Amino acid sequence: VNLTVGTSLDLRVANRLQVADEATNSIVVNNQAAFITLGGLAENGIDVGTDLGAARGTDSGATFEAGTVRYRAPIAGNFGLVTIVGETPLSVTANSVAKSAVVLP
Repeated sequence: VNLTVGTSLDLRVANRLQVADEATNSIVVNNQAAFITLGGLAENGIDVGTDLGAARGTDSGATFEAGTVRYRAPIAGNFGLVTIVGETPLSVTANSVAKSAVVLP
C-alpha cells in the first residue's frame, strides 16, 4: 500500500492493525497519524513499518513518515503491544495508550 495524506490519517480496526510491513509500502502523513484497535480476538496489536518476521522494532524497509502519532490499543493480558518504526523522529501524543509501546525513527 502507498498512501500520501495531506492532513491527518485515522486508521481504526476491530483487532490487529498492521501496515507498511513490506519494503514496497509507503505511508506519508503531513500532520498526525492515528492508529486505533477497538478490541477483539487477534492480539489487538499495532505494527507500523515493522518486519513481523524479525525482532520487535526491526524496520521493514517501508517508508513511514508523520509529524505526530497517536495510538490506542486495549490494555489486558498480553494485548496492547504497539510498535511503530518511522523514517524521521516522531512525536507521540500524550493521550496514546498501550500496554507496551516502541516508537523508533
